[in-house]
Amino acid sequence: MTLRNRLALAAAGAAALAVTGVAVLGIGFARYELRSQVDQSLRRQAQNVDATQVVAQRTPSHDVRDVGDHTNHADGEQPPAPAPDGGTTGYQIVDASGNVIVGNDGGTLLPVDATDLEFARAGTGTRLRDATVEGVHYRIATVGEQGGYAVLVGRPIDDVDRTLDELTIGFIVLALVGVCVAALLGRLVARRALGPVTLLSAAARDVAAKQDPSLPVPESGGAELEQLGRSINSMLSSLTELREHERRLIDDAAHELRTPLTSLRTNIELLASGRSLSDDDRRDLLIDLQAQTHEFSDLVGDLDALARRASTDQAAEAQPVRLDEVVANAARRARRRGGPVRIVVRNGDPGTVIGDAPMIERAIMNVLDNAVKWSPPDGLVVVEVRGTVITVTDDGCGIGADEAPHVFDRFWRAPTARSMPGSGLGLSIVRRVVDDHHGDVTIDANPTGGTRVRIELPSAGALAIG
Repeated sequence: MTLRNRLALAAAGAAALAVTGVAVLGIGFARYELRSQVDQSLRRQAQNVDATQVVAQRTPSHDVRDVGDHTNHADGEQPPAPAPDGGTTGYQIVDASGNVIVGNDGGTLLPVDATDLEFARAGTGTRLRDATVEGVHYRIATVGEQGGYAVLVGRPIDDVDRTLDELTIGFIVLALVGVCVAALLGRLVARRALGPVTLLSAAARDVAAKQDPSLPVPESGGAELEQLGRSINSMLSSLTELREHERRLIDDAAHELRTPLTSLRTNIELLASGRSLSDDDRRDLLIDLQAQTHEFSDLVGDLDALARRASTDQAAEAQPVRLDEVVANAARRARRRGGPVRIVVRNGDPGTVIGDAPMIERAIMNVLDNAVKWSPPDGLVVVEVRGTVITVTDDGCGIGADEAPHVFDRFWRAPTARSMPGSGLGLSIVRRVVDDHHGDVTIDANPTGGTRVRIELPSAGALAIG
């Protein structure tokens, strides 16, 4: 079932409950009011009857003087006692034995039960009840009277039942109409409310079909749907940037890999051509091939490291990292490849960070390799660790002010470095690793000559507090 139909069904159900509740309350109130009026009328009529006087007037052998001190008329006759109306109203007086002593002319004989007789014997008590008399629904009031009598007054309430039936039918019809109208209005409201959702769905299908995350998604339909549209557009914008990043990475990688591959193929073809080469030439070719192979391997490793993205998996690998330990490991590896260049490590109260130790070590390695490459053969590279700040200085040729803004760009190489081995990715990886660890990296000229690279990472304590 579609969301639109579910909303319409929910609206119809809510309307049905509401109308049913109103109908039940309305019918209950009408029943109470109508029957209350009948009950009050019957009770009042029964209480207004003086059973002893009525029995005395209508029983010839009964001595009027025995039933009370009543004032005689001028002709010596007792005035008639009040009695309920005749006709459709049943009226009778019964004694404690259940005998009907008095009944109204033409009235209906009302049923007498044990409770009525108990009232007659007690001479007190009032009750109201329903009864069926000759197939007609009656409402009967019974009042116990002194002298051992009970007065019963009843009337048919078919008119009340008919009115209640008509009200019930009316409420049922109203409920059905209300449910239908609510379902229709619910469907219309759902269509209007879900219109922006339909547009969002259509836009998402277009993006999926055309494989183009740059297509815009509408931002309309109320605050929640506008926020959803903005969130989807933000996600699509991130996907667009990611695709552009991947495209540039592939293009740049293809460009950078072409040179070492061409050189490798040329040298291999020369060796495989069968041409006569001197031992020195052959040795030089093999040395060249080995260097090109290392350069190619380093380039592939740099590309792989640059392509890594911060993710939940990387976050799960984050752990406390002592900077003096990773710096010592990176310096040890750099010394093996640095030749005569000296690498000195100075620790001043080194700190601990939270992160990926291998990636931090790789970043420091790239900075050291870069410093060694630009240092003279007898140069000195100093690595200083203070807290969570790592500073690497060399005494090479330094960096120009116009070159500093570009050194962290992927595949960028200074004009003077294009004849030297390297991929132009080392410092890009440094920037990427530092950014992934929420740190900062800067490069500038060393005041004493050469270049200075400063890496600052947040401490483990600062991340815990944050």
